[in-house]
Order: sequence, then structure tokens, then C-alpha cells
Amino acid sequence: MSNVKKLMMTAAGGDSLNVEQVFSNLVYEGDSTNNRQFVNGIDLQNEGGMVITAPRSNGNVWSTANTERGATKYIYANGVNPEQKGQDRYGSFNADGYSLGSSSANSYVNFNGYTYCSWTFRKAPKFFDVVTFTGTGSTQSISHNLGSVPGMIVVKAATYTGGTNWSVYHRGVASDPETDFQRLNLASAPSDDSTYWADTAPTDTHFTVGTSIFTNGDGYEYVAWLFAHNDGDGYFGPTGDQDIIKCGNYTGNGQAYNNVIDIGFEPQWLMIKRYDSSGSWWVWDDRRAFQGEGGEGVALRFNSTGSESRLSNITVTPHPTGFSLDTNSSEVNGSNDKYIYVAIRRGPMATPEAASDVFARSTQNETTGERYGYYAGFPVDMSWRNITTGERAYISSRLRMCQEYRTDSNSNLGSQNYARYDDEVSWWNLTSTDANRHSWMFRRAPGFFDLLSYRGNGTAGRTIPHNLGITPEMMWVKITSLSGNWDVYHKDLGNTKTVLLNTNGSPYTASNVWYNTTPTDTHFTVGSDGEVNSNEQFYLAYLFGTVTGVSKVGSYTGNGTSQTIDCGFSSGSSFVLIRRTDSSGDWRYYDSKLGIVAGNDTSAKLNATPGGYINYYDDIDPANSGFIINQNGGSNMNVSNASYIFFAIAAI
Repeated sequence: MSNVKKLMMTAAGGDSLNVEQVFSNLVYEGDSTNNRQFVNGIDLQNEGGMVITAPRSNGNVWSTANTERGATKYIYANGVNPEQKGQDRYGSFNADGYSLGSSSANSYVNFNGYTYCSWTFRKAPKFFDVVTFTGTGSTQSISHNLGSVPGMIVVKAATYTGGTNWSVYHRGVASDPETDFQRLNLASAPSDDSTYWADTAPTDTHFTVGTSIFTNGDGYEYVAWLFAHNDGDGYFGPTGDQDIIKCGNYTGNGQAYNNVIDIGFEPQWLMIKRYDSSGSWWVWDDRRAFQGEGGEGVALRFNSTGSESRLSNITVTPHPTGFSLDTNSSEVNGSNDKYIYVAIRRGPMATPEAASDVFARSTQNETTGERYGYYAGFPVDMSWRNITTGERAYISSRLRMCQEYRTDSNSNLGSQNYARYDDEVSWWNLTSTDANRHSWMFRRAPGFFDLLSYRGNGTAGRTIPHNLGITPEMMWVKITSLSGNWDVYHKDLGNTKTVLLNTNGSPYTASNVWYNTTPTDTHFTVGSDGEVNSNEQFYLAYLFGTVTGVSKVGSYTGNGTSQTIDCGFSSGSSFVLIRRTDSSGDWRYYDSKLGIVAGNDTSAKLNATPGGYINYYDDIDPANSGFIINQNGGSNMNVSNASYIFFAIAAI
């Protein structure tokens, strides 16, 4: 498998960091090769940190190693075994990731055909720290470099041969959490015991351990993980003032789809544990189908060696400002039950600098050696696929894995098992090669593209938060639980009109769609129209924006002949989507791989049935600043005085 291509751009806040520089959430398929390298952009060699590897398809122990103890010393994160030594798990911690060991062809980290997930935590103030210490058997204070009061502490006796549980302190347990302990590898409820933390609250420089063999046995060596809790005091992101980790608590209400936990950001990694009774340590992440409303998520458990579970009864959905509990299960949302959580913010936080970081185009299995059929080189969040010979376009997303629907139809969501996204660089789980099958792939990134789900409430004027980071200039909204049209907002049509993606009909005035309200850089507004906000129905929203040198949302007026559309690019366009708006018109798109050339161009339609390719007209020509649009009677892309909207992506 290819190395993971990451967005690694320096934050504008001086010493501030983006979450993608301190945390990596990786999925991969084992290949039984030795010394396998994973490039995830995390500097473990110089900064230090920890890696956890969890088998997904072949339930087993989770291996973890850290830079304080060394790559060749590993412990089972979901077991009681003491630390073990050898190069059959990890080989090295590197400046841009880590490697597996010299004998890694085993079921724990890299057996051929098995699937795994790996979480990398870099040491960084106000995010994470890992420390080691020697137990004394007497209460002692352990120094740390977290730079803030820890939100959660996990301690394990590395060298106690009898085996010990993983002891957990969490700030969200009761009003005096330092009096209680939990066990990460067990589902049991917290217990009151002063020998674990000596009934002493941690500080921003130290934490205290008591006399228990589990946290401070005389002469034994211990490892401790420290997770920060940001509460408006984080210094991350381009502005240097954003939070990226929360260690909090909440109370369940027993009402599915009616309990939203606001944490101030969208999580990419989430762990939940019930603490007023027994309950598993459930873990979700956005690489493994962290599903939107109406879908099913897949979860692992720290207290289990079982395989990954696809859950329809314990579902959690990420939102732009937190997560919702889409179940009444006592595991995460029982009435008046108490829960703790750890949440890590979704990235990337930095604006992309190159279109190739966030947009790709390929034919089915044109790149050999990849796990999935359409190669992008980055984690794909949304894509559509089409066939040269005349099939319609189908769209799917990471947020609704194994489900897709047509852009030319008002039909609701359909099951498609091949539409899988649990990979770092590709999607579509079909290994056959077909040069007639094409895919256009997008990654979520500030300013460029965002994707979110929401549940309608039927109330006009409802605001929906988003994470595009700028005011959306184009939005597509589709109801997914019932049949309904695709409503499109475009800045140059204004907030009183909508136009449908699935038809060629003219834009029309509809105040109950966008509520005559222009979106902002934090939210957009919907009316009571059933296609955008019917009570208790589910929706997906796709948001697009302009990033200098990467993408352009705009419009032009036709001149009847030929004109250059300046998008601010330097090497032309790799993709252009155009739609006429003063009358009926198709959603016609072009890409440089099939031909944006000085001659007849290949194009397709999002709204047509079929939406396959047509090679009849010289509609579009290359131009360094954007593209040249021509007028041809068959497609009418530049009719004199006609109005057009477009979305273009720079050359990749």
C-alpha cells in the first residue's frame, strides 16, 4: 500500500499546531511484509508519543508502544499482560510516522488480508503526554509536561509479571474523581479506593499515585498516558486559539436522536464509557464509518479482544460542534445514566495549498497494488462515479459508508456494499479493472469542501452548523430517508432561489428552502420545505467554497462566442462544473483527464439519465487562469447574455 498523503501545513499561529500534526487516525490492510513504513505526518522521533494498533477483522489483543519505553517494548492495551520485548510489533519511531517490526507478519499488526486501525498520539502541550516512572510503594508525585491539568490519566505496571489492569482517572467521574479508579481493560464501574490516586487531584505539573500495585508497586516500572482537556484554552489551529481534545461527561436521556452533546468541534475519534454502572469503553473514529444519522457505525472496545462490530443499536453521529446519540441503549444513552468521554477534533485544520491534496480523479483500479478500486492519494470523504458508456452518476460518502444514490433522481438512499471508504488513499471495494468506470473524489478541508448530516425538525429558520470555515458559496442538500429533490444554493443566485441538481429545470423562488437567509462561516439556514427540513427526516449537506489557487465558485454571463473565465489559477483547471441559470440547463462537467482541450471535449451530466459522456462539442478550452468557454448550439454553454454558475478546481 502507498504511503498516506497528508495535509501538513504549518499553522499561522507561531508555535500553535494543527490536530493533524499531533494525532493520526489510520486504517490499513495487512500484507505480511517486514519493516513496513507508515507515513502519517506525526514526528515521533523528535517529539515523542505513542502508537496503538487494533485488529479490526480478526479480534485479538491491541498492541501499543511509546517513545519513552522504546519501539521494541510493547504492551497489550486491552489486556493484563506485562510489557513484552521484541521486534515483531514495532520497529522504529520516525520523524513522519513509524514502522512495524522485522517479524510483523502476525495477526496482531500485519497479517496478510486482515484489517487494522492505528492511532498515533504525539506528545504536545495541552494535548497528550506519556511518562514512565518507577514505583515506590509509598505515595509519590509524578511530574509531567502536559502543560495543563490532565483530563484523563491511564497507568499500567509495565514490568509486574503477574499482570495488572490499566488504571484510569477521568475528570468527569463524580465531583471528586481523584477518589475513584476505573479499569480500561474491563467494563466494570468505577470504585472508590484511595490507594490508586491517593485522593489527590492532578495539577498542570504533577499527578499523584498511592500505594496500589496497579499504580505504584515498589520497584516496578510504570507507563502513564495523560490526555488534556481543552476548555476554551487550546492553542491549536491556524488562529492558535482552538480546542482539539475534550474529556467530559454527560447524562443520557433514553431518547434516540434527541441527545446532542456540544463540545465545540466535530470529533474524528470518540471514546464513551458509562460510569454509574458497568459499561464498555466504546471507540469510534471517522476512518471506520463514524456514521451520520440513519446509518450504522462500527466500533471497537478497549475492554474486548473481539472484532470490530457494525452497530445498528448503539449509533453515534459526529456533528460540526459535537456528537449526537442516535440510540436509547444504556451503553451510551440510557435515561439518567452517566457517561464519560474523550473526543479528538477532526482535521485537517489548515487550508489546502494544492488541489491534489483534496481532489482526485481515476478510473477503476488504474493504480495497482491498492486495497480499493479508485485511487486518490488521500482519505476520500465524498465521490461520485460514472461510466463512459452511459450510466448515470452515483454519489456516496465516508459519512454514509455502503450507501449511495443518484444525482439524476429524487430517489432516497440505496444500499451499495462496494461503496466502502475505510481506507487512507482509495475507495470502492471492487478489484476488477475497468477503464470505462470513473470516479471524482473530494476530501473535506477548510474553505474547499465540507460534508455533514442533520435531522430535520420542520421549523422554519432553523440554523445548521458547519465546518467549512468560510461562508459556503455553493451547497447541495439531499433528503436521504425519503424521496426528494437535490436543492442547490449558489451565492450568485442569492438566498431566495433554489435550483435542483437532479433536473435541468430553471431556478425558482422558494423562500421556504433557504429561508431568504445567506449562510455564514459557521452555519446555514433552512426553511420548513420538506426537501431540506422535514420533521424527523435525515439529510446530507455538501458545502463548497473558493480557496485561492485551489478552487473557485463563480458565475459568468455568456457572450455568444468565446471567453476566458479567470479563476485565479496558474496552470489551468482539472475539473469544471457549469449550469445555466436564466433558463433550463444541464449540470455539465468536464475534466482534464478526459479532455479540456482545444478541440471537441468529453463531458457528462449530473442530472441526466443516462449521464454518460458525449464527445460532440468544443465547449471548453484550457487557460492558465481558469478555462475558456465556447458557444455551441448543442450544449449552449456560452449563449449571449445568458447567466451561468460554475465550480472549478485547479490543475492536479
